[in-house]
Amino acid sequence: MAGVGQGDTVDAMMFPLDRYARLFQTSETHTPGAEDSWEFYDATEQALEMTLMKNHILLIHHGKTLLETLNMSEASTLRGVCRGSSMLIIYKLKTHTRRFRVKFKDYQNLTAVESCSKVANILSKYFPLKISNIEKDMTKETSASQTLTGEVTLGQISQVLTKKGSGSLPMAYNTICLTQPANIDSIVRLCLADPSFPAFVESVEKTLLNIQAECK
Repeated sequence: MAGVGQGDTVDAMMFPLDRYARLFQTSETHTPGAEDSWEFYDATEQALEMTLMKNHILLIHHGKTLLETLNMSEASTLRGVCRGSSMLIIYKLKTHTRRFRVKFKDYQNLTAVESCSKVANILSKYFPLKISNIEKDMTKETSASQTLTGEVTLGQISQVLTKKGSGSLPMAYNTICLTQPANIDSIVRLCLADPSFPAFVESVEKTLLNIQAECK
């Protein structure tokens, strides 16, 4: 299919893509044993672009080939999800449902993730498009699980032990050298059988909290 004319792209917003893929379903009823397949295009030999026209038409071109044409003013059958630098768009036709996904690339002063986020914010005005924050969540989880380095204070140790601080103790604090695991099990069971043990645990917890307060 031929691309649009040069005059049609005036005032349009264009974003280069790194990859495009569309799903071909072998069966709308998902017959057992039937597998769906994806057809891929990339920007290795020809430019791959997503363009939002001034008349609210969304186009995806691979060189001079038109891969997708979506009318944003009639987007009631569209929905999508965005994650990182990738976006999946699903839209229903009269007889079947189509799916395609795109992966953005760095463009001008925007990273691939920023380009995807910018397009997602624009398209979300036309149809439901969920923007996943998985990368931010993973960054938070990674930060929270980092091992403490340098000089570890008593306050940091007490916070980790009482689950009130982020991070984990260095390997030296996690190495058991005093006894074997089998003996630990016997020792813990023996301690639990001691009527004074709960009071001892409570006393230890209070002491840890006092150390945290002193180190603030």
